[in-house]
Amino acid sequence: MKNKKGTAIDKIKKAFIDGYQNLAAALSTSSGTVMSQGTYVRSGLTKDKDQLTAAYRTNWVVGAMVDYVAEDMTREGITLTGEIDQDKATQLQRYLVRSGLWKAITDLIRWARLYGGALGVINIEGQQTATPLDIRRIGKGQFNGLLVYDRHQVQPDPVRRIKTGPKIGLPEYYLITAAGKAVETVHHSRCVRMIGIELPGDEAVTEQYWGASIVERIHDRLLSFDQATIGSADLIRKAHVKSVKIDGFRDVLAAGSKAQENMTTAWLYTALMENSQGVTLLDKTDEVAYNSYTFAGLSDMMTQFGQQLCGAGRMPATKVFGQAPAGMNATGESDTRNYYDGISSEQETRLREPIHLLLECSSMSLFGQPLPADFDFDFNPLWQTTEQEKATAAQAVADAVVKVSDAGIIGQATALKELKKSSEETGIFSTISQEEIEEAEAEPPEPVIETPPPADPVAHGVPANGDLDAA
Repeated sequence: MKNKKGTAIDKIKKAFIDGYQNLAAALSTSSGTVMSQGTYVRSGLTKDKDQLTAAYRTNWVVGAMVDYVAEDMTREGITLTGEIDQDKATQLQRYLVRSGLWKAITDLIRWARLYGGALGVINIEGQQTATPLDIRRIGKGQFNGLLVYDRHQVQPDPVRRIKTGPKIGLPEYYLITAAGKAVETVHHSRCVRMIGIELPGDEAVTEQYWGASIVERIHDRLLSFDQATIGSADLIRKAHVKSVKIDGFRDVLAAGSKAQENMTTAWLYTALMENSQGVTLLDKTDEVAYNSYTFAGLSDMMTQFGQQLCGAGRMPATKVFGQAPAGMNATGESDTRNYYDGISSEQETRLREPIHLLLECSSMSLFGQPLPADFDFDFNPLWQTTEQEKATAAQAVADAVVKVSDAGIIGQATALKELKKSSEETGIFSTISQEEIEEAEAEPPEPVIETPPPADPVAHGVPANGDLDAA
């Protein structure tokens, strides 16, 4: 309903305008300037698979931001902990590699980052994918790895939703599609689900409960960086521009025919002489001038565009561009550590539950029995210490353990356990065997020899002042 002063909605909007205002300077967020009219709109890039695929295939920055995080999250693997037999732990670690599970997990993260979501289907031979997964019913040799699909190859069930548990509200079933047709129904318990950028509730619904592609968030900075790069290359091509003043040039063009043909022939001959002899032939009345561009500040501008792009992708420039750290005494160590801390957080948030599920399936398939109740694992750190740092750390641990052991605070078995535990970081004392620890535990404790207090000289008839003659 409109009136002379606008709609009712316009009145409400004007009543709630807020932001910076400076009436004296006629400045405000609603002043009508170019900057005040800026806003944000949904790009819809995440839904455009062809555009995302083209960017991944042709743009090396997109490829780096998609691939590096996925590869770093799985690069160093895991360390199995808890009361698990060492031989079985070795077989599990070997199976993760040989069955292609690590590669599948990497691809799962990769396509989730690129397309906003991906699904890994646990392949159990002889079982119906539409039924809930019962790990105890997995027989030896039945687990055949993880089949990875990007979000455009999967159709979440639009009706049935998970009603309880940590995944409440997510689809209960997924339809694997081929050529737009559903070919297989999979229960969510048989799936490892991964998303890109997590979205708020309403937006997640519009994306069929997937996330957003990381390319959508960096897209505007990516275009700016590419345009700056291409523009800089074009400037190099135009860095040397020659301008020539020809007497009667317009008259020659107006005359056309033979006159224009003669002028073209003359300048072709002039260009030939310049290339072969370095001589410019001109008429007496003609003038030639050379204009050159300066590239001062171009490098700084390119660096700023690159830094904005890295900030949008939450990755250090040393990782994306492979460049050495800039600045006095710069090592890039703090940037790398911050990036690795972010990777560690992503591992705990996104990978711990899926990897634990895959290890449970692997244990049943390899050994026919579940994992121990206290089984767990740690992600191996991405930051690798030098041999000198390892030796220094090992020396500090050994000194501390020996000191408290000699003081009787801990026994020999505990000391051996502490030294063996430290080998996970230092690489030293790793040869301490379980048998040695058990032998130390079986040994009886050393007897405590109490030293009697010194005799009281007065009680034995000796004067307190030590005067033996007086005694």
